[in-house]
Amino acid sequence: MRTFITALSLLTICLLPSCASCPPEAIARNLRPNFDTPIEAGKCFFAALACDQADAEYRCLSEDLKQSYGATMDAWLIARQDLRAEVGVAISQAHKLKALSSEQHDEGMLVWWGLEENKLIGLIMHQQHYFDIYVTNGEKVGAFLDLPPSALIEIDGRRLRLELNNSLLRTMRNNSAVNKIIIGSEWKLGGVIDPK
Repeated sequence: MRTFITALSLLTICLLPSCASCPPEAIARNLRPNFDTPIEAGKCFFAALACDQADAEYRCLSEDLKQSYGATMDAWLIARQDLRAEVGVAISQAHKLKALSSEQHDEGMLVWWGLEENKLIGLIMHQQHYFDIYVTNGEKVGAFLDLPPSALIEIDGRRLRLELNNSLLRTMRNNSAVNKIIIGSEWKLGGVIDPK
């Protein structure tokens, strides 16, 4: 977690401190996060930082990042205190960073962020796939997938076949009527790169 925090602390030098209250556009992004693209997901992370919202920050982290650092929510709550101390008041301006460019990286999609044309920080974004099944009694079962949704779906004429093979499905009762199935992909923060 230390490397991750040190890389984010570069923002201290680059963002000028101003009003420490959370701006309305950042509040809106925290209330309705969008993880559909690497850039939208990055905006969500910076909005969460600007608003000092630990749960929103944690929601932006990829499962790979959480596993590599052992970052449970408890660990994130402790680690983010170091991050906020290193970056200082400038972190409240993180939402002002703009996506300058994006490129394929060994670990995912790398999006460079900065002000004007100056690259200040690179976010490595990971695409992760998931399913959620909702049943009429309010139960929800969900998990991450190893394969993209397109690998699990087969279209045969007018029939759509879906093959989900996950041990969590055994927890569903046989008499539970499926109300809704969501299968999707989302982009989350997998790492940080110093442009220097």
